[in-house]
Amino acid sequence: MAAPQVKPEVGDSPEATRQGALLPSASEEAAANGSSSPRLVPIKREGKQRYRQCDAFLGEGTYGRVEKAEDLRTHQIVAIKKVKASAGSLFASGDSGSVGSGEKTRAQLLRQNVGSVGLHFTTVRELKVMREIEEENVMGVVDVFVEQDFICLVMELMHGDLKKLVDSKTRLAIQHVKCIMLQILRGLHALHKRYIVHRDLAPANVFINDQGICKVADFGLSRCFGCPVVSGTLSKQEQSKGETSQPGKESSVESASKTAPVAISRKELMTSKVVTLWYRPPELLFGADRYGQAVDMWSVGCIMAELLTGSPLFPGANEIDQLSRIFSLRGTPTTAAALLDEEPSLWPLASSLPSFFPFTHTKPKSLKSVLPFCCADSLDLLDKLLQLDPSKRITAAEALNHRWFQQNPKPCSPKDLPVHLLGKF
Repeated sequence: MAAPQVKPEVGDSPEATRQGALLPSASEEAAANGSSSPRLVPIKREGKQRYRQCDAFLGEGTYGRVEKAEDLRTHQIVAIKKVKASAGSLFASGDSGSVGSGEKTRAQLLRQNVGSVGLHFTTVRELKVMREIEEENVMGVVDVFVEQDFICLVMELMHGDLKKLVDSKTRLAIQHVKCIMLQILRGLHALHKRYIVHRDLAPANVFINDQGICKVADFGLSRCFGCPVVSGTLSKQEQSKGETSQPGKESSVESASKTAPVAISRKELMTSKVVTLWYRPPELLFGADRYGQAVDMWSVGCIMAELLTGSPLFPGANEIDQLSRIFSLRGTPTTAAALLDEEPSLWPLASSLPSFFPFTHTKPKSLKSVLPFCCADSLDLLDKLLQLDPSKRITAAEALNHRWFQQNPKPCSPKDLPVHLLGKF
């Protein structure tokens, strides 16, 4: 059974993409025209003529399809993601593979089409992240060109995704799991230190090449989280006031939980309708509209458990069922009954979330009960990733230094990952 997928919501908002850091800056355009940056070369008329399509269809999503092609200049096989224009043709000229006189840059192309008939704002987000984050474990973009009603993103051809590896039903060795987890965490750390939250981390969005290098991909739901404010710190009354937020003094999102709650304007709120259901953290299921990197770390915990067991940890049928499955293992947020029993506070701010409602009081179970074969250190890391309270979740940087990765067996080299299990791509 496949995990329910999330479609991007326009409500989260094209305005945030326009005004935030996910648009080409003026300096980028200047660099493209200038030009000291090798990553911003002008789009030339050769366009699609540089690539010869192979007889292979790799996949299809909400806004387009992915095809296999040969780069005639380098003779390498690449993947081309063809993203649909929102209406009609991107350009009145209809000239496939060219932009007017062929002198406009990619940055100008993006700025010209955002909010009009050209690019959906999720495409702008994805392209911006792929161009800006230069990290081995983050999917990059090799080239961009226009073809009739599509903008085409050229990427490295990957052998398959993590979902395909898990679905092979072959139990991964611990050294394989550690290698994959390290690479995912490195990719996330590269995003988070740039204040970008992925918001759709799942096995289907982690790709593996034939050398065993894992790359975090699919940035259509990604967003800058800017001012550090912890999930769920705003009461419903404060949100209704719509006052301007005050920047936090500490650099991490989680450390902001130590400060008093502040109100924020409505245009700064974020949608909770992100992240594939099985990997969605409880604060989003309760409608959190302000959050940061902790939502990705919950997803990492779910992926880690799935790699260890071969099955999804919380395969909910809907949002209520998802919360029920989470609370049956991790316990319910602090309630009056829990306080009377003098139990430790699991998530004291949960009741301030917009869609919060109480569940029948349940005590947390030991992770050992569902992963009996796992060592204490792996369970400790998993426990830190799957904290109900987002302010208590471990960060990507902290997880990279966890003692589990230093313990024997050590992580294998990427080239030793069982990529053959993915079959031919």
